This record gives sequence, structure tokens and C-alpha cells, in this order.
Amino acid sequence: MRKKLAACGASITMLRGIRLEFEWPQGAAGVEKLREWLTTRTTTRIPLIIIDSLTRFRVPPSERGNAFTEDYNTVKILADLCKEFPGLCIVILHHTTKAVPEDPVASISGTYGLSAAAENYLILLKQGDEFRLHAGGRLWEGERE
Repeated sequence: MRKKLAACGASITMLRGIRLEFEWPQGAAGVEKLREWLTTRTTTRIPLIIIDSLTRFRVPPSERGNAFTEDYNTVKILADLCKEFPGLCIVILHHTTKAVPEDPVASISGTYGLSAAAENYLILLKQGDEFRLHAGGRLWEGERE
């Protein structure tokens, strides 16, 4: 990772305050570890947490579970953590389907439970050689492209 960051022109000074983790517990155990880290921090700066990717973070779905509920609860525990720590921003990277439906939210891989639990979402869609960014969620007055 250091070689990749150096290749991008990132210096040690630029990376000050950035913490990278390559192993992290999944699901509720992962959220609890985040909570512990957030409560023991000595800096007052509001952190940005990026989870790459949701598939690696979430616990595997159960065979008998309801897919919508499991998707919703996966994102909800992270959204609840943001409410617990005002100003905290968690960005969850996730995949889209290969199909480009008329409704960009339908391109999120999984059920609508993922977007329902999120405060906001950004969906980057590729159509031919062009990219389109779709934004929506609770804090938007209307969806934007």
C-alpha cells in the first residue's frame, strides 16, 4: 500500500492522521471495534471512515434470512454509529450490477434495503465511455444527476 500511495504522489506528511486497516471484524463485532476506537481517540477532528467493501464487512447472509432485512440491518448498524457520534461520516463502497436500469438505485447489487438504511448514496454508473453520478437520500430535496 505504501508503494501505491507513493506512486500517487502521497508523501508521509500528506498521510499524517490516516489509519489504514487491512483486517477488521465483520458486522456487529466490526461496529463495536469502531465504537471503541471512536471513544478512545485523543484528537477532536471528526473522522471519515471508508469501508472497502460492504461485501467484506458484512456477515454472510443466512440461508433462511430475509434478504431485504439483512441488507437493511447491515447498513443500519453503521448509520446508527454515525448518529451516536455526530459529524462522523462513513463511506461504504459497494458494487453495482452490470445492467443499467432506468432507476439508478436498482443498480445497487443487493436489495433496496441497502439504500433504505443509508442516509445518502452516490452511485457511479458507466454508460459506454461516459460516467454518470447519481446522488440521493434523506438529506436531498430531490435526486440529482
